Amino acid sequence: MVGSSPQSMPGNGGLQLTGTLGEVIRESAQIVLSWVKAHAYELGITKTPEEQFLTDRDIHVHMPEGSIIGPYIYISFCCQRLQECGRPQ
Repeated sequence: MVGSSPQSMPGNGGLQLTGTLGEVIRESAQIVLSWVKAHAYELGITKTPEEQFLTDRDIHVHMPEGSIIGPYIYISFCCQRLQECGRPQ
């Protein structure tokens, strides 16, 4: 089973992590979110460097027990999905 992809919902820019995640993975997920927010313009998510990203959205990431992918691959996957969450529809 692959961990569920991050879900975006109305909020205030927070991160909710659930499932079987150790402290290192929790910290890594927070770092990923901070990094994506800091580099949103370079990643093509925002139109200007000053534009804020996910200030009115929260991200929920769940990694179920028994996940078959490694934690770092999962964090990379989440980073890619976070970019998609921020792109205008």
